[in-house]
Amino acid sequence: METNAFNLEGKKIERIGEKGGLKRELDKANVIFFAGKKRGRKIYYSPKLKRFYFMDEEAYETIGKHYNIAVKQLREKERKDRGFSGASFVFSGKCNLKCIYCYGRGGERKARKAEWKKIKAAIDYLSCFKEPIVLVFRGAEEPTLSLGLLKKTIEYANKKLKISATNLSTNGVISEKACKWLAENIDELQIALDGPPEIHDRQRPLKNGKPSSPHVIRTIKRLQKMGKDFRVRGTLTKSLMENAGYALRYLKELGVKKAAFLPLKPIGRAEEIEIPSVEEEKMGTMRIVELAEHYGIDIDLATIFPNGNTEKMGCSIGYNFALGVDGKVAGCPMYTGSEDTKVLPGIEEFIFGHFNENKERFEINWEKVSRMRAFSDKVMCGLCNFKLCWGGCPYENLHETGNIFIPSARYCSSNSGRFREMLKYHVQKTFFSKKPCLFEKNGKLIYSMYYNEFEMKKTKPKGRFSKNPFIAIEAPPEKKALCELRKKILSFHRNNPKRIVLFLLSLDFARKGKEEDLEALTAFFSSLKSGNVFFKATRPLRPFFDKSLGKKIELLEKEYGIPRNCCECLELFTVQGNHRVRFCNGFLGKKFAEFEDRDSIYAFFEKNNNVEGCPKHS
Repeated sequence: METNAFNLEGKKIERIGEKGGLKRELDKANVIFFAGKKRGRKIYYSPKLKRFYFMDEEAYETIGKHYNIAVKQLREKERKDRGFSGASFVFSGKCNLKCIYCYGRGGERKARKAEWKKIKAAIDYLSCFKEPIVLVFRGAEEPTLSLGLLKKTIEYANKKLKISATNLSTNGVISEKACKWLAENIDELQIALDGPPEIHDRQRPLKNGKPSSPHVIRTIKRLQKMGKDFRVRGTLTKSLMENAGYALRYLKELGVKKAAFLPLKPIGRAEEIEIPSVEEEKMGTMRIVELAEHYGIDIDLATIFPNGNTEKMGCSIGYNFALGVDGKVAGCPMYTGSEDTKVLPGIEEFIFGHFNENKERFEINWEKVSRMRAFSDKVMCGLCNFKLCWGGCPYENLHETGNIFIPSARYCSSNSGRFREMLKYHVQKTFFSKKPCLFEKNGKLIYSMYYNEFEMKKTKPKGRFSKNPFIAIEAPPEKKALCELRKKILSFHRNNPKRIVLFLLSLDFARKGKEEDLEALTAFFSSLKSGNVFFKATRPLRPFFDKSLGKKIELLEKEYGIPRNCCECLELFTVQGNHRVRFCNGFLGKKFAEFEDRDSIYAFFEKNNNVEGCPKHS
């Protein structure tokens, strides 16, 4: 019996060879998901430990199957705390935008001003529980429009409560004063931006219909200048997904380092627009994730790749103290105030308390709170073999099915579908690595990733560039020649601003390169990266340089994703129109689908060609 554990990067971290060791490991994991098979072994994934397990049949049948999510029942671990883990506050219900998909119909509401005595009383009430709490400011209002009250709330909460984090979402249409204060006082800051102005301004206009993007961009640049860490949040509309490459390139050139792309809630104004199907949403998400990964933008995968908390439900319903502008308390932070009963039908079911004006204190219906906290145990998930969404969003359930305990079919299929697709992608790229590779389709050369494709056009440094240039560099170029090529690449990149242009660089030197050649290449690659150019070197560098330069080449390989050996060489093979693999020396192999992974492709090449490596590099 044997099991090997790997981390997310595919590095083997442990060999578990005995029954007791595997049981102890999987007790920590709690549940595992089937992720594929490789060379007769089953691959399972633990979301909680972020580990992959390669199990032989005996290991799975003896221990592993008892932890398989498909058969294990989950229940929320009993919590001893009687208090609340999160608190959110609404100050006015006012918003200066009128987004086409806003679930709370922001920009239409009548503004009301929250009373400080109620906010203060809420903080005093929460302080009685002596437990860590997360402050949350988001929803169908722009919190910075009540900056004075926001400041006062956070300052008082910091004195009275044990704050574990302060989170705020803003639409970015804020003053310089507000921007500076957020940078200094908010732990986790999120700014809504749906990509380039053409998309963003259509989806997130100002309340008066004018563009909001100039304001958002100004806020982002101010935060960058102050060195504030933040995340941009985009909403997965059809328009954004259809222009994913353009949107990501725009964010990259804006200097955005972190982003999240979340599905639409089919509620409120979103019901008036065309909502992507679950399949469109899933594949659109994966195209964005894959492109962002290659383009150097850190995508928050929390909503796609759950953190595996199998002891605490995903939604904070019942543990969240959401104070509305009217002084009522709900278990859902979507609640803004009494006007929600018209905008969000059924939201009153989540109200469990109110401020008693005569007694000047909050009164909580703990029976209702307990009912909400039992959500994960009562939700009717049936035979679902996903479970990590814990029944989904209670309000979406209510909106679609009329019952918070009957899951929304769309939410279920969307959540589990995106997770499983992400898991499949991660396993394929980490442990199989058949892609990216080159395909020939209808006379065209295609750089094929798992979810994205680029049509390539072969050329030389002085040739004409079109589509996505595949540039052959046939000799160690002089600095002057590399400088000219760099200018040409950057010019072509700038002249195609509404898409990601891929440049493949094929290095095939006629002689061994010198150290100065390597330094020139390093400067060349660095200038392309600083210009936000998406490029890939297709061949290993090592065969073209002396072994004494190995450490410098290794740094280049890590920095720019350069192939380390012939097995990783992008030009090792091309998949023909008949799906057969044609190797770099012209030898025709089996069909692409018949190879299990890239290692088996290279092993086939070596075996049938009686060579140690690619003839061009030997």
